[in-house]
Amino acid sequence: DSTLPRLACLDDQIWVVWQDDRDGASDIRLNRSADAGATWLGADQRLDTDSPGTTDSLRPRIAASPAVVAVAWADDRDGAYDIRANASTDGGLAFLAADRRVETDAPGEDDSTRPDVAVHGDRIHVVWEDERFGLPNVFHNVSLDAGASWGLVDGRVNTGGPGAARAIQPVVVATSAAVHVAWADDREGGFDVLVSRSDDHGATWQDPEVRTNTDLEPGADALAPSLVVTGDEARVVWYDDRHGGTDIFFNRTD
Repeated sequence: DSTLPRLACLDDQIWVVWQDDRDGASDIRLNRSADAGATWLGADQRLDTDSPGTTDSLRPRIAASPAVVAVAWADDRDGAYDIRANASTDGGLAFLAADRRVETDAPGEDDSTRPDVAVHGDRIHVVWEDERFGLPNVFHNVSLDAGASWGLVDGRVNTGGPGAARAIQPVVVATSAAVHVAWADDREGGFDVLVSRSDDHGATWQDPEVRTNTDLEPGADALAPSLVVTGDEARVVWYDDRHGGTDIFFNRTD
């Protein structure tokens, strides 16, 4: 089975990653096209660098800039799931010989899942759901050197008491000016979609965050945000059940 593909494009270059169980447990594999999909490399590449098919590497996410192609995923080689990443500085022909663990708590101590990745220049930003405090929180870390090393301390993006509410489904966008993250958060009862911004590569985050859904119903759920950023404006879509069934909603920050 080859499942959960994700795509990144830059001009005529296309990169696809997926989880692949040809060797047993799921590994992360990638292929690339340099001619808008007309041809592909004759052999795909395995990006997780433990023994093939021995543990699960799941739910890859990919982002590309002219300087770097970066892939992040959840990986249980140390017991519980950790977030790992690999990167290429030559357009995806070669990746680091050893993938990197992105989070900075003890390996395999708790589950970290559902990563998302963004790049700008050779900076790589990864966010994920992290259960080190019990309920999931949104955490972030950054590499300033195209994935060769990662910040010595990762950071929690959502405010409020650690583990007091669920912060899930994070997505991230990086620009030259800032990093934006959106996620679903149930601190008020039902899930709301919140957005936060960092102007210092994730060292500090906006407090309080911006709530994008403007309904007053505390029991309704706003989930699965998707995020783009133009200039200083973050634009978010999500699905929302305030009217009973689920509808698609949109909002933007000023």
